[in-house]
Amino acid sequence: MENTPNCPKCNHEMIELEQDVEQMTDGQQSDYFAGGNRTFSCPNCNHYGLFDIDVNDFDDEDFEEYEIPSEYYANALANKNDLGYLIHDQLKFGEYKDNKLLIKLFYVNLITVLETYLSDAFKYNVLNNDKYLINFIRAYPYFQSKKYFLLNIVNSNGINANLKQFLIKETKQVMNKLIFHKLAIVTKLYKSVFDVEFDESWKILVKRVQIRHHLVHRNGKDEDNKEIEVNLADIEKLEKEVFYIIEDIEQKLKKVLV
Repeated sequence: MENTPNCPKCNHEMIELEQDVEQMTDGQQSDYFAGGNRTFSCPNCNHYGLFDIDVNDFDDEDFEEYEIPSEYYANALANKNDLGYLIHDQLKFGEYKDNKLLIKLFYVNLITVLETYLSDAFKYNVLNNDKYLINFIRAYPYFQSKKYFLLNIVNSNGINANLKQFLIKETKQVMNKLIFHKLAIVTKLYKSVFDVEFDESWKILVKRVQIRHHLVHRNGKDEDNKEIEVNLADIEKLEKEVFYIIEDIEQKLKKVLV
């Protein structure tokens, strides 16, 4: 569960505004990943401001144990088949042809399929391979900020066996805080941990994720209260973009995983 402040004016839960991580300096990116000031807006009264968010403040009660599937790619393909049937047979020609509500729901779901694949693939391979576990610990700013400095228990021979379970538990909690549809962050993590680079088309999906944000959190309206128009052609285009990225990352992971 993400640390989200309540509005100081009306006490409504606020929404973090998207920030262009690509335009930040390395130091600013490090601060952003580790926490610090974030900009939030209230969807109820439109109040906005900076809030100091500690993304490292973990509470075990905030997390439900989730068994990360090894079949993350097969699951994505199953979703592709299911959505393909619903989109092409039902929305395009079936009884729900051009149903606006379903079109919006499928738009959101396609982003969720991408997010789930990226999340499960990342978590499964980090937690089941010491090499990538070490890469993550070395790459992610949270670990450098801890008082006991977790890097000290990763030596040239690998991970101290007596501390491995502790490390895995700590790493799970860190990864559960990550939001895998924030692609500017996720692309950097995949590069740092697996040495896998995303195809440049991921940048197009940043705009699609923003549309998804409006559909989920603003009932289909943008910041200016204008209705977001999403049609069947948009769904079909997003479907191709999402599964192109999934297929591309899967093939690149297969080449580097050891």
